[in-house]
Amino acid sequence: MADTRKRLSDDDTGIWLVTTSSGSVYRFSLDDCTVERVGGEPRATAAPSDSLQPLRGIIELRVGQRGRWWVRNMTGGYIDADQEWQWSSEVVSIEQVYPANDHKDADIEYRPHAEIEPTPDELHELSRKKRSRGKG
Repeated sequence: MADTRKRLSDDDTGIWLVTTSSGSVYRFSLDDCTVERVGGEPRATAAPSDSLQPLRGIIELRVGQRGRWWVRNMTGGYIDADQEWQWSSEVVSIEQVYPANDHKDADIEYRPHAEIEPTPDELHELSRKKRSRGKG
């Protein structure tokens, strides 16, 4: 049985599908710190999360609330840093697809974070997060 949650945070691991009231589905790979919109109706205007993006942090991902997260915009077209915030409609479900690092051997489309080339500051932050996850 799949693990379901009422809330996700930066401290969680694994791959999660987050479904919203508008029908959008986002895949959060918390081990690789990426997010991508993988389901739902096409948007009139594309947003950064419509393609694979480095996830800088989860601000709010809770069932019954609008989702908010911070990405590094890799697709261009956005000038203002505030436009790197991503908002979703109300989150209706959060379901784990794979536990931490189990997806590495799974038969799914997998695109590692390394293809995206994070900035040195992002590499430092990712390293800090992984070290802090190891404590516990």
